[in-house]
Amino acid sequence: MDAEWHPRVVVERDAWLGTVGEQWWIGTQAVPRQRVDEGQPVALLPLLEQALDDVEARLDALSGLPSSIRPGAIAAFGLTVSDYWAACALDWVQQGVPDFDRWDLIEALAKSRAGTQSTRHAAWRLLKNRPPMPTSRSTTDIAN
Repeated sequence: MDAEWHPRVVVERDAWLGTVGEQWWIGTQAVPRQRVDEGQPVALLPLLEQALDDVEARLDALSGLPSSIRPGAIAAFGLTVSDYWAACALDWVQQGVPDFDRWDLIEALAKSRAGTQSTRHAAWRLLKNRPPMPTSRSTTDIAN
C-alpha cells in the first residue's frame, strides 16, 4: 500500500473510517485494516448505535464519501443483517435518516417471520406512518 492512511471518523472504539488514496478503509488510528465493501459495509454497522444527528454531522464533513456508505445506505444495509442491526436501522429511519428510499426492505422485515416481534411491529409502525411517496407528473400536467 503506497498511499498514506488518513483516519477521519471514529466508527467505534479503536475503529476509524478513513482513506488510503481515493479508497475508503476501516482501521485503527494508526493503520488501515480493511477496505470498506461499499455493497456490504459491515464495518460501518456500529454507526447505527450512535445518534443519527452526530453521525450525519461527522459524515457530512467528509468530502468524496460515496453514497453507498452514507447514513441512508448504512441504514438500508442494517435492515438486512440481523434483528439487532435492523432495530437500530429502524430507529434511524424513524428519526428521518436522509436519502433513505428502501421502504421495500422495511416491508419485507415487517412481513418476515425472522427477528423479534418488537422489530417487526416497529417496521409496521414506520410503514403506516411513512411519508407519501413522490408521484411522477404526467406530460399533460407539465404542459398545463
